[in-house]
Amino acid sequence: MVNIDGGFDLMENWLSSLSAVGGMAKKTIEAYRHDVSHFIHFISNHYGKRSSKAVLSKVNVKDMRSWISHARSSGLSPRSLARALSAIKSFYRWLGQTYGISTTAVLSTRTPKFEKPLPRPVKNQMQKISSTRSTHNLKKNG
Repeated sequence: MVNIDGGFDLMENWLSSLSAVGGMAKKTIEAYRHDVSHFIHFISNHYGKRSSKAVLSKVNVKDMRSWISHARSSGLSPRSLARALSAIKSFYRWLGQTYGISTTAVLSTRTPKFEKPLPRPVKNQMQKISSTRSTHNLKKNG
């Protein structure tokens, strides 16, 4: 294995392992790359240092809350935030397994709750089909 230390190098190594072992779709890999690279940028700016294995291993609960706050204030929707956090958790699981980095702060982070949409009304045509079937069944059985 190549000796890598930069956060983005670590991310690319993780993504390569997902592609090779997990056979993940190209779009999934692209989404993970987008989400995790934004997180790495945030952590680099937050710590005022180039991202590295050492910097990524220092991430704590307060840092995760800061990232969530930053992401929400940047306009990230609750669902997109949940997707991004899922990618980051996957990345940290891999960091923990591969490099022994502590993952507790990241893996214990929960996304803010988001409202589930209300059920959508049935379209008029579907209502007509349903009522026609009901009427037919009543005549047949009645």
